[in-house]
Amino acid sequence: MYRPFTVFIPAYNAAKTLPHVLERIPAELWDDCVACFVISKASHDNTLEVAESLKATYPKLQWVGGDTNLGYGDSVRTGLTACLSVPSDTIVCLHGDGQYPPEELPSMLREIQSRDLDILQGSRHKLNTARVGGMPIYKIIGGKVLTWLENRVFGMQMTDYHSGYMLYSRHALETLPIDHLSYYFDFDIEAIAAARAMGLKIDEVGIPTHYGDEESYLNPWLYGLRCLRVMGLFITGKYHRLARQN
Repeated sequence: MYRPFTVFIPAYNAAKTLPHVLERIPAELWDDCVACFVISKASHDNTLEVAESLKATYPKLQWVGGDTNLGYGDSVRTGLTACLSVPSDTIVCLHGDGQYPPEELPSMLREIQSRDLDILQGSRHKLNTARVGGMPIYKIIGGKVLTWLENRVFGMQMTDYHSGYMLYSRHALETLPIDHLSYYFDFDIEAIAAARAMGLKIDEVGIPTHYGDEESYLNPWLYGLRCLRVMGLFITGKYHRLARQN
């Protein structure tokens, strides 16, 4: 039904939420899923023990740990590298805190695979569901301001550059300079900036989202400044130079 795909789950201190995230992945998908990697570096809870206990229920589950966690981007880079080690056409980043809906994966996989996209991002604003899902108003306003700027810098018409719900084609990951991208939360927008510089096909689909009592490790002021930095680097040609070097 789907071309082979892999999933990786950044799961820092996600012992409480990880089982429910896996439960919500539609059963129809597991036949075409090559592997599901749980990335949990230097977690202070028992995320890895929980992941190990879930392998009996989800045989394709594998976990990747480590004593050092350099940030969200570090976990994503590790997850992408793990997914590239197995044969699959599409790579899915699904967060372990439950904020992004696993139930949307079937339609998102159909979208990226049927249209041969390189990157597909789940947008929390395209369907105007962010506020309903509990996103704080300051995040909505800040995100819209940044998105307005980003659309002008990147020459696109996206509604949300800041969602971590990302699907990549294998071609994209073999093309993007992953090792040169951020260790921080701005990894995703750097990936989009680099993909745009390389002429890859990027689009988004609307998703519902949920903000509950999960702990956020993102500093919104630092993140906003780093997004501005990515835009500045794009304007000055950093990602175009990386494209020529890669």
